[in-house]
Amino acid sequence: MVAAHFGMRIGLAFFLSALGIAAADDPFAAGVRKSDPLTPAEEAKTFSVPAGFRVQLFAAEPQINKPMNIAFDARGRLWVTSTVEYPFPAKPGTKGRDSVKVLEDTDGDGRADKVTTFAEGLNIPTGVYPYRDGAIVWSIPNIWFLRDTDGDGRADRREKLYGPLGYERDTHGMHSSFTRGFDGWLHVTHGFNNTTTVRGRDGSCIELQSGNTYRIRPDGARVEQFTWGQVNPFGMHLDARGYFYTADCHSSPIYQLIHGGYYPSFGKPHDGLGFAPTTITHTHGSTAICGITLIDDPRWPAKFRGNILVGNVMTSRINRDEIDYHGSSPKGREAADFLKTTDPWFRPVDLQLGPDGALYVADFYNRIIGHYEVDLEHPGRDRTRGRIWRIVPPGKPHAPLELSSPSKTAPSLGSGNLTRRLLAMNHLADTIGQPAIPALRGQLANPSAAPFAAWALQRLGALTDEELARLAAGRTELEQVHAVRLLAARPAWSGAQRQWLLDSLKAKNPHVRRAAAATLGGRPHASQLRPLLAALRQAAVVEAVQVTGNRGPDDHLIHTLRIALRDHLQQDGAFARLQTPKLNAVELDLVLEIALGVRHPAAAEFLLQHWARVKADREAFIKHIAAQALVRRVDQLALLVEQTWPEDIDRQAELFQAVRTGLRERGQPLAKPLVEWGSRLAERLLAEASRRTPWVNVPLPQSTADPWDFQIRRCTDGQEARLMSSHPHGEKRTGRLQSAPFKLPARLSFYLCGHHGYPGKPANFLNHIRLLDARTGKMLREVHPPRNDTARRVVWELKKERGREVILEAVDGDPADAYAWLAFGRFEPALPELELITARDITTRLAAGSEMAGELKLKKLHPKLRAVLLNRRVGDPARVNAARAYVALADPVRVAPVVAALLKDRREPLGLREALVSAAAPVRALHADALTALAVAPAGEQVRFAQAITDHAHGARALLDAAEAGHVPAQLLLDNEVRLRLPEGMLPRVAILTRGLEATSPDTSKLIAGRLAFYREQGGDAIRGAAVFKTACVVCHVKGGQGGNIGPQLDGLGRRGAERVVEDILDPHRNVDPTFRYSTMKLKDGRTLLGLQRRVVGQSIVFADLAGKEFTVPKVNIMSRTQTNQSLMPAALGAALPEKDFAALLAYLLAK
Repeated sequence: MVAAHFGMRIGLAFFLSALGIAAADDPFAAGVRKSDPLTPAEEAKTFSVPAGFRVQLFAAEPQINKPMNIAFDARGRLWVTSTVEYPFPAKPGTKGRDSVKVLEDTDGDGRADKVTTFAEGLNIPTGVYPYRDGAIVWSIPNIWFLRDTDGDGRADRREKLYGPLGYERDTHGMHSSFTRGFDGWLHVTHGFNNTTTVRGRDGSCIELQSGNTYRIRPDGARVEQFTWGQVNPFGMHLDARGYFYTADCHSSPIYQLIHGGYYPSFGKPHDGLGFAPTTITHTHGSTAICGITLIDDPRWPAKFRGNILVGNVMTSRINRDEIDYHGSSPKGREAADFLKTTDPWFRPVDLQLGPDGALYVADFYNRIIGHYEVDLEHPGRDRTRGRIWRIVPPGKPHAPLELSSPSKTAPSLGSGNLTRRLLAMNHLADTIGQPAIPALRGQLANPSAAPFAAWALQRLGALTDEELARLAAGRTELEQVHAVRLLAARPAWSGAQRQWLLDSLKAKNPHVRRAAAATLGGRPHASQLRPLLAALRQAAVVEAVQVTGNRGPDDHLIHTLRIALRDHLQQDGAFARLQTPKLNAVELDLVLEIALGVRHPAAAEFLLQHWARVKADREAFIKHIAAQALVRRVDQLALLVEQTWPEDIDRQAELFQAVRTGLRERGQPLAKPLVEWGSRLAERLLAEASRRTPWVNVPLPQSTADPWDFQIRRCTDGQEARLMSSHPHGEKRTGRLQSAPFKLPARLSFYLCGHHGYPGKPANFLNHIRLLDARTGKMLREVHPPRNDTARRVVWELKKERGREVILEAVDGDPADAYAWLAFGRFEPALPELELITARDITTRLAAGSEMAGELKLKKLHPKLRAVLLNRRVGDPARVNAARAYVALADPVRVAPVVAALLKDRREPLGLREALVSAAAPVRALHADALTALAVAPAGEQVRFAQAITDHAHGARALLDAAEAGHVPAQLLLDNEVRLRLPEGMLPRVAILTRGLEATSPDTSKLIAGRLAFYREQGGDAIRGAAVFKTACVVCHVKGGQGGNIGPQLDGLGRRGAERVVEDILDPHRNVDPTFRYSTMKLKDGRTLLGLQRRVVGQSIVFADLAGKEFTVPKVNIMSRTQTNQSLMPAALGAALPEKDFAALLAYLLAK
């Protein structure tokens, strides 16, 4: 079931999964609709559709209950999966109350007058596909073939095809949208959250977690994964060219799928080639998109043909998009909604274009649609009302299929709409079988029918090579495209057929080229490598640079070619064959990008061999080499990185961690050369411990947050440079950035870009670079930005002032929201006082160096770690990492006085003291100091310290002993995170110590009411809220294309309202989806870790910690693992925000 993902709560944005926001009086804004239900007749009057269309009620309660998926059979009957159980499945051992109904309009008046209950006793049956003498149906926990063997219209035989399959975590993210391909495979969407293993009788097996698509043979014989990713696909469509489309309820709403492609999902990586391209990215006002169809019907007015229609269950509309093709790639343009209503209960969950030409809409008529944003037990959930609407275009309806004989059915392969033609094809191939062959052959001469007839013949094993060749020689696009696709279904190719496929890579028609790439990619062969590469060069380089206007490159063709080449390069010896003859520079660059997706030692060897050509994202290349290269070759990475970036220690630090991660995922230790590299690097990074920041931001009188950060900008000499800029955090920010004093050279040059006023208006001169005498402040030189985004070189001749002590000052004094910034850098000479480094950069270096020192056990760096730990001028991340490494590496006797002093000093950051307690947990000699600090701390800090000391079994035992002795409150043992960290053997003692006690907790309800009242009385500053979001939320959530993907993206929220958002921020554990509940891992070394599983990579599991940072744990190190019922988002996060910041965040989140 779609139920949108609006309320899944993990962290700060899970509370936001599909928030949305509209005015308080908007009846479509509430997760629980406030209006009363209408009768079907009353609801019919609320609809608005384009002129010439009519809305008819086809079926309603009590004929059906809640419809979920609908599908037509060749007789024109509509099959409906109907539920009363949703959202809770029938309990094991009890009979379900759901059904599959068959609806017929026997008198032609547009209303179903015959309703047959084909199958009952089902359990939330989402997917349905009419097939032969019955239907293939998903009903918990299997995909079934339900058959009517005696012809009475009711299923009397049930065959399990696949199962049991996952449903336990989420009943709205199961198996649905059953869509038959031309080749006979049945395609299925696998929705959000569930984990499923699907097995075919032939031994084929796939494992799915959350959003994916897969395909099955209708007889249960085989299963294959079709695409990877998406969040919650619900709704699938097949077009006349053989492309599949899905509606994804949460990420980009519409994809035209590429077989083998990867699509965005929560925390899932792509395959190295990048995510497959999108078709539609705009959200139509919410993320609750489902039930897709593409209009392919001559009966419909021309402006609607080729349009994509989707149901939007939050806005209660049917959205419409016009499609433009960039080569073979469809790109949507948002058009006027196809259907609107004034009834907020209207929930269009599935759309199907009927064989008669009308659009059929499954209306899950309900006060509540969301699966998470409203309590599943909410009494307002309707269980019985459901409607099917029929939207009729102008003109005469298509006649029903003539099924009395194959010769009368076969002409329909070439006429009417696509639904009708596909039904005729599947009926002839599935139901009639061999007797249909003569009639099918008779249609091969009809260009419009030939592709459908050829596919039916192929499925019956009757299509000859000569017939396929005639189809390939056809004049129409569909004949040529399907001739290419048909070869993918044939067991072997002749030499002439392979050559024809290779020639098709050069076809004028982009759809033919794309079909050829997909077909060749499915059957790798040495002779195909070079032609595929030539085709990619043509599409990605030659044709891409010829694109003009609003048209983009043919990204679907390009991605298909990249997948095909990737699959060829997976074969042994492929890289060697590809390089004979030698690749040219363009070809080499294309193959280097593809090599990132090739999981083979030869790919790593190829990257090492051509390292000098690698340009973009070298970190990804280094990590891939570390993950794929032979172990003896990984050692060369240290030399490679140090030679490539000898002075860039920040880049080296990033790449060292990439190599470390790659090896950890393979279960491999760091070899000696890599340890030595890390040691050298850690020493260089920790040399920053005594360094002062050369640049300081001095707020202007009307102060704002610090505007300065690095930004890549193009310069007039053609280079792209990393400049210091006041642009990255918004142009309204202002500030004065001053350098350290330095001795003036005879000449100083630098690059400068930016603005000081709108184009066409007089300059305001509020932004400038000045050279000031360090002693008197006298201005010696001044320059304003060039009012251009490209940086220009500024040269100051300073022979007369040479040797004077000066400072350089960059000022952004313009508070306007546009054309109000400047950026500068590339100083010559490169004076150390003018090195563009900030306090944040120094903190990052010290944090990285401290982490390396701890990981590599570099005891020689102990003094430098101590210096970082005690340096209050550096940022908390550096001091926290230094604390952990310092305690782990030094003699406890020497460490104890430092630890004790820092723990006692409440001026020190809580995060640092908490890290010290955590570091002390495995060291018995430090337990007394840690517990003393805990005992005298305020209640809130006591809980944090208790959680920290239980990070290790030794610390947990010490805490328990202290509670038993009365030195610390036994109430701490009731804290959920403390209990989760305690070894199981200690729980009996905990039960005794806490008998009769109650856990302390803040008055959450009072806090929620107070924050909501403050917001309603005083409102909030959305601009300030954007800054709060970047500080508090962006690690886990994407909004506007920026941020992390641990939680759901937050674009197109639009429908929820302040009260619910406040509740979800301040009480994030109330209704947590299982996918986003964090786990506790007990490690073999005694440590306890908490984290949310992100993915499994090789021999390791990647988790995200409570701060949203990923960490990797080798599987062999995990002794036990338990999933909690808690959200990753700390409950204290929202409460810690000041009232004004909280209100500002609300305003930002609730803004459209």
